[in-house]
Amino acid sequence: MNKITIKKGKHSSGLDDFPFKFFFNAKEKIYMWEVQFTEKSKYDLKDLNQKDWNKLLGVSFSIFPKCNSLMVGWRYNIGTDKFELSPYTHDSLTGYTKYIGKGFETKNLLSVPTETKITIKYNALKNTLDFIHNDNTVRYYIINVKPRWFGREVSTYFGGNKTAPNNIELLKSKVNVKK
Repeated sequence: MNKITIKKGKHSSGLDDFPFKFFFNAKEKIYMWEVQFTEKSKYDLKDLNQKDWNKLLGVSFSIFPKCNSLMVGWRYNIGTDKFELSPYTHDSLTGYTKYIGKGFETKNLLSVPTETKITIKYNALKNTLDFIHNDNTVRYYIINVKPRWFGREVSTYFGGNKTAPNNIELLKSKVNVKK
C-alpha cells in the first residue's frame, strides 16, 4: 500500500491530489481500495472538531467532487482508540451532504483498531458500498448518487475547518478489479 502523509497544518498530502484521476464508462465499474490506519494516523484536535469527518476516498460522477458523489469519511475516536469509517454522499443537484444512517452521528459506522486492513468496494452497477475486514462485510445501499459514464476519484482530505494537528500517515492503495 502507498503511504499518504498529511503534514501538520495542511488538509491534504498534495501527492494523491494531482493529477486528477478521471475515468470513463464509470457507471459500469467496480472500484476497490485497501486502507490501513497506523499509530501515526492518530490525532487529537482537543475540541468538538474531533468528531468531524475526514475524507478517506471517494468517487464523483461529475467534474466537481461535491456533486453526485460517494465519499468514505474517517475519524479517530480518542475514547475508544479506534478509527471510525462511514459513507456519505453529495447529491446530484445541490451537492447537499447526506450521511448514511442517522445523520452526522451515524449509527451505521465501522469502528476498527489500529493496523486493521480494510477493503472498500464500490459497485457502481449495483450502487452498493462494502467495508470488508476480518472476513466480515458491512454493506450500504447508496440511493442518491447516480453513476454516469464519466467520473473521477476523490483524494484524501483532513478536517472540516481545522488542519492536521500533527503529521498524519495512513496506508491506501487502489485495487484493480476485473469484471
